[in-house]
Amino acid sequence: MGKKFFVILLCAFNSLFVFADSWLEKPDYDFYSHPLLEVSKAGDNFAVGKILKIVKTEEQKEKLSVKIVYGAARKQIVEATNYREGSFINPRPGQWILVSYTDNMNEAVVVDYDRSLPLVVLLFLFSLLVLLVGGLKKLGGLFTLFLGMMLMIFVYGSLIIYGYSPVIVSLFVIFFTTLLTNFFIGQFSKKSIAATVGTLLSIVVVLGLGVIFYSLANINGFSLEPVQMLNYFSKNYSSQPFNNFRQLLLSILILGASGVIIDVAVCIASSMEEIVSKRIDISRKELVRYGMNTGRNIVAIASNTLVLAYFGASLILILATTISIHSLTYLFNSEWFFLVVFQAFAGSIGFLLAVPFTAIAAGYLMVNSRNTSSL
Repeated sequence: MGKKFFVILLCAFNSLFVFADSWLEKPDYDFYSHPLLEVSKAGDNFAVGKILKIVKTEEQKEKLSVKIVYGAARKQIVEATNYREGSFINPRPGQWILVSYTDNMNEAVVVDYDRSLPLVVLLFLFSLLVLLVGGLKKLGGLFTLFLGMMLMIFVYGSLIIYGYSPVIVSLFVIFFTTLLTNFFIGQFSKKSIAATVGTLLSIVVVLGLGVIFYSLANINGFSLEPVQMLNYFSKNYSSQPFNNFRQLLLSILILGASGVIIDVAVCIASSMEEIVSKRIDISRKELVRYGMNTGRNIVAIASNTLVLAYFGASLILILATTISIHSLTYLFNSEWFFLVVFQAFAGSIGFLLAVPFTAIAAGYLMVNSRNTSSL
């Protein structure tokens, strides 16, 4: 009785998403207001500086003597204003900050803390641990990781802003990073080809789920603040306003799922290659079974972690909404909540499907036809 009740409750919970509400009209970009707008409208230069001293303290602002540490105006000393209302920092001498300044250096404003050093230290520690644990062979993986990040920031973002389809661009990024990852792992061996096939087939399924369910749930993204920001900025600061918001959400869906799908596909293909190297006479059916068993072990460990990772990324929004909204009906029909849940479970479906896709592909590629038995 308990299991039946749980299944009925789960089905009722999922059915609510079919009626998910969303903003049917595109927001008027003229009404939108955000702190980033002040920085964007300034059109000034940006540099990192070090606070030498607090020159003057007033009721609404402070005047700071700042030495530019690096940037176009390096070693120059400017007087920067820190506005207390909406200020991001609590200034003190010796502190490194981000400032904006005019071309003639007549006016400078404190923008935020300088966070470049902690990022560099974190990246160094990450790279060091990867090399210590994985050895020099992981250098290729690190290169692929950072290249993928650069593709996301400079290629993906630039192309979609200039009017290219977000889905097509994201598929290109996934295809390129998958090939590059598998090249460093297996130099286009049968293992790497099988992992690539398993990854791409799983991504296609996730994309298909997104197309179907986003249409059923009337998802267009206009209720999300980042989408409103993108809508505003593209129409006010770009010659080509961005309009493909549903495609953007689909591209985010498959990009987010691609990382873990690549991982499981490579793990399964690598384990199957190891088995073939030890048992040359193994049949295709038996090899596929070994691959499926390996995949089941990986899924048992990582599936819960994957769902929690998606929810963890939106935990602040979930907590804020839980405090301000007391209606489960409203929550379950909110567009952002649908997207959080759907991305978690659609990504998990792609993760699960990568197991049979990769195992079957590796079975056909790694075992000679004379050693096969029917699948």
